[in-house]
Amino acid sequence: MMLRLFLSIFISVARSLNLPACTKTVVLACFMTAILLPGMAQVMPLPSMEDIRADMKKAHTDTGRANLMLNLALSYVYRPGENKSDLDSAMLWAKQVENINRKVQNKRIEAKTFFVYSNILREGGSTTAGREYIERSLAVYRTIDAPSDMGEAWIEESSYYSGDNDEGIKKKERKLPTGFAPIRTIRQQTPPGRRIKKYR
Repeated sequence: MMLRLFLSIFISVARSLNLPACTKTVVLACFMTAILLPGMAQVMPLPSMEDIRADMKKAHTDTGRANLMLNLALSYVYRPGENKSDLDSAMLWAKQVENINRKVQNKRIEAKTFFVYSNILREGGSTTAGREYIERSLAVYRTIDAPSDMGEAWIEESSYYSGDNDEGIKKKERKLPTGFAPIRTIRQQTPPGRRIKKYR
């Protein structure tokens, strides 16, 4: 909610200043970085495990119950400490959802199940298998309208690539969706006469 407010204010100010498009893009990127940097790579908060279990008892549809079961599985994955029993519990919940979804055939549940498997496998140290699941999750999300869930999947995928070396950064750039050009690419495309001069 607050992000929408900031974004709408920024857009109205940017329009009133009549800045070149490339300058607006750079300013927007800096603005978004400043706002989102403190929350970078954080998942959306989940209700407590007790609340999820109580909601599961009240769920009337298979899809609703499956979604809650996946949230419970994620709660086990995100639990502090690294216990194998937590990952085993998360895997059991995810497999139950997979069985439910065989009947329901819900694409959003399918994508979220792959997302949960990716989290479980990455936390368990099986990064190759986890990466395959997150790619499958993103492939399904591309076919449906679930932007917030897809954003979570993009954050999960970013955890598979290190930013410590150039190769990891190049992999991340190749994975960016259409319309998310890196800033340096925008700067390279800007004509020399329109570049912002740096003064020392």
